[in-house]
Amino acid sequence: MAPPIHPLGKEKREMIRFLSEDIVANAERCRLTAVSEWVASKSALQQSLLQIIEGDALFDIAASSCRGEVDAYNHAAATTCYLSSHPSDSESNSTTADAIGYTEFWEVGASDMDGMYTLAWDFYATSNFTTTPPLNVCSNDCYVSPGGVPGCISGASWITEIGQLSQRHVCENEWFGIDNAWNNLRVCAATALVGKQEGTNVTRGMEMMAAFQDQQLTTADCAEEACEEFLITDANKMGNKNSSSSNQPMCWIWIGLLHGALVWRNGAVL
Repeated sequence: MAPPIHPLGKEKREMIRFLSEDIVANAERCRLTAVSEWVASKSALQQSLLQIIEGDALFDIAASSCRGEVDAYNHAAATTCYLSSHPSDSESNSTTADAIGYTEFWEVGASDMDGMYTLAWDFYATSNFTTTPPLNVCSNDCYVSPGGVPGCISGASWITEIGQLSQRHVCENEWFGIDNAWNNLRVCAATALVGKQEGTNVTRGMEMMAAFQDQQLTTADCAEEACEEFLITDANKMGNKNSSSSNQPMCWIWIGLLHGALVWRNGAVL
């Protein structure tokens, strides 16, 4: 796949790099605080996932093979955590449901703020990567489309806030980033485990890997299209209304963050 065209000039890209470096520590602190509080709760889910992390040989194989993907997931989770705790002025026009964060939306506790616990969740949900769970064709539909139609397959029947968020909330808080990182992680794990699960042949493992790869591409493309369209439209509206200079850079920051996530996904270099 060809790398995307840069929507920003060099000066704006450097500004985004600077701002990103400046908030990394606070973003990671936000993530770790959420995870620590969830772990301290010792919920049934947390205890089940911890058992997988501490005592599953297949989990060790996947975690070792996918260290980079785990780290990338943690970075994406930290970014979403930070952005959610620092809403932009423009979010004042969002829906009531936009008050919730990524963790609250998916209703699985802060396990989704940690790469290792998220990997353990995949082991839990797929019986050690031996069965393929229902997979979303477009996670963005879970967030903004009434009833999650048509692309939200997993969770459409039980997520309380299904389809009630604004596109602004999803894009500005980089929910697409953590979704993409999760799909990259599960593709890596499925690949690492092909032929290693007892009672599962190589063909079945390859089928699972292919299913996760399909989800990886369709959900990423869906989010890219939705957020790119929203951000460009929003930028045009701001320009037409002669918005104040204090708001204009924020719009460029969101476009740059989207571009950064897409560049990382496609393997391009700024």
